[in-house]
Amino acid sequence: MLIPKLWLQKFVDLTGISDAEFAEKMTFAGNKVESIQKHKLGTVFEFEITSNRPDTLSVIGIAREVAAVFNRELKLPRINKPKLFKRQPLTMKILDKNLCPTHSIVEISNVKVKPSNQEIQNLLEMSGIRPVNNIVDITNFLMLETGQPMHAFDADKLKNKLTLRSAKKGEKIIPLDHKSKILSGGEIIIEDEEKLVDLAGLMGGLNSEISDSTAKAYLLVPVYSPINIRRAGKTLKLRSEASNRFEKNIDLLQTQNVIIRTIELLAKEAGGKQASSIKTVMPSVNPTIIPFAPQILEKYTGLILTEKEISKILLKVGITPVIARSPRRGNLAFQIPSFRRDLSIPADLIEETVRLYGYNNLKKTLPIGEIPTNPDALAINYDRKLRQLIAVQGYTETYASTLIGKNLIERLKLDSKNHLKVLRPMSSDFEYMRRTTAETILPAIETNLNVGANFSIFELGTVFYPKNSAELPDQPQELAIASNNKNYGEVKGDIEIIFKQLNLNLDFEPAANNPTPFLHPFKQGKIVCEGEVIGSIGWIHPEIIADGENLIMATINISSINSKFNINVQYPEQYKYSPIIEDITLFLPPNTLVGKIIGQIKHTKLVACASISTIWQNSMTVRVEFNSDFKQLTQTEANQAKDKIIADLSAQFNVTFKTGY
Repeated sequence: MLIPKLWLQKFVDLTGISDAEFAEKMTFAGNKVESIQKHKLGTVFEFEITSNRPDTLSVIGIAREVAAVFNRELKLPRINKPKLFKRQPLTMKILDKNLCPTHSIVEISNVKVKPSNQEIQNLLEMSGIRPVNNIVDITNFLMLETGQPMHAFDADKLKNKLTLRSAKKGEKIIPLDHKSKILSGGEIIIEDEEKLVDLAGLMGGLNSEISDSTAKAYLLVPVYSPINIRRAGKTLKLRSEASNRFEKNIDLLQTQNVIIRTIELLAKEAGGKQASSIKTVMPSVNPTIIPFAPQILEKYTGLILTEKEISKILLKVGITPVIARSPRRGNLAFQIPSFRRDLSIPADLIEETVRLYGYNNLKKTLPIGEIPTNPDALAINYDRKLRQLIAVQGYTETYASTLIGKNLIERLKLDSKNHLKVLRPMSSDFEYMRRTTAETILPAIETNLNVGANFSIFELGTVFYPKNSAELPDQPQELAIASNNKNYGEVKGDIEIIFKQLNLNLDFEPAANNPTPFLHPFKQGKIVCEGEVIGSIGWIHPEIIADGENLIMATINISSINSKFNINVQYPEQYKYSPIIEDITLFLPPNTLVGKIIGQIKHTKLVACASISTIWQNSMTVRVEFNSDFKQLTQTEANQAKDKIIADLSAQFNVTFKTGY
């Protein structure tokens, strides 16, 4: 927010304070000055306003902070008592009180529309707002000064009573920017008996705007539902200085004071005369009382202050000391002003006291006692460990948004009906939540293929399985691996090595039932852990990537197995004796599972290790190491173990062997 120094000085004396000192002290007190800008008429401070402090979205709000930080007097405008008239203003019926819990409205007659005086124009321009005419400028001027937006209607353009309600889907309105808006439903709108006249909180209607011919105006000072304003602004892609304030939960009790000040300025700048009583609808709001004791402040900050000192500090920002009824925390308590809706618990008052006392004024002391430890911080981060193990095997991690479009889902031969749909997507490319990491790794695959790159990549992240509408979706973690410079055996071997280091043994089986749609229907398999299918592996479907005959992809549900992870793998002791190494060549019947052959060989007595040496058509050579923990084996003993392997494989798998071994 831009605030001219000239404007601040109307409410607080800044004599003797340099711009640099001002910016430094205000920043340390929690009101960050982003920049100091030089304007031809003077200095302009740019403040970063946090969302929980809408009171500082105003010149008076910042002036109150300045007065507290620099111990200067705050000079607020005098608010006169409202004038009473027999005549009542135009009635405004509110169909849902939650949409507009409070408002003030008054009729102003005899207005003369003309340019504002030069001072108002200058202050508006320095604050980043373009002057329009005296009526509009006064509403903008007081919005910046008080933080309370308002709207002026041309009374002669309205037909009888007004109604404030929630918009229906498909309704249309043309606001002041001349761009027709089709409403999606839920926006706050105001209508007369014939038409929509205001897109409340966002922008006034073109059909009720103040023009050069305006002679009578209705002035509305409302407070709208922050949720509805924010949602409407995002849906319609329309934000304004007013909506920026409304969506931050502004003061419910200042509308009447603001409208009185507006009436006075309109009389001075536009010749306007109050033509009706001010009608104010305001909820019954009990003031917030927070018990507070100096002992709490000392306990959490080490700052020792008396009740009188604490009261003096908090009173600077309008927080008033009162007598508490709760005996547990002493008699001191504070009443929170209506404009500080961010304060609700004692911890808020601790923060408020310390920031105004000055963080730099706190004593510099070392912490005492034991350093707290978080057991979770000492736990093994298996997520990070898994990423490291995959990277060691030569794979590069990719990152992608979990939001995808319908086209990508259909390309992978999946059904969008099984995906979680976003209620209000940014575009059709971000309409659904991914159901598999294959959906988001595919664009990375195609990017690499388009530049002719060889790659081995992986993605590890959350996927979403929708449940019924009343429940949150299941959100397991899934791993996708893809490579075009490693063959099937190499990718399969990498996966085995990765999970072996997490103490998991994986099996690979044919995908006889429920094949994975995005993999080649005849060149894919299932990844199994302890009898449970946890993923799939194979060549990518040729209809997805035509030249993907060398592209291997695997997906694994990590959440289904991460409870079994364990890096404390017990490695067997090394053999003390030299092994006897033999190569056994087998001729395999069609559709024989090689993994089961190797597994059977490893379970044979005296076999220390077994691995595939070569594969050619339907034959396979397995290198077998024979050894013993107790003695040096003889060739005869190795041959006997070898004969046992041949007999078992012949009986169980109908395997034949090369003669003369």
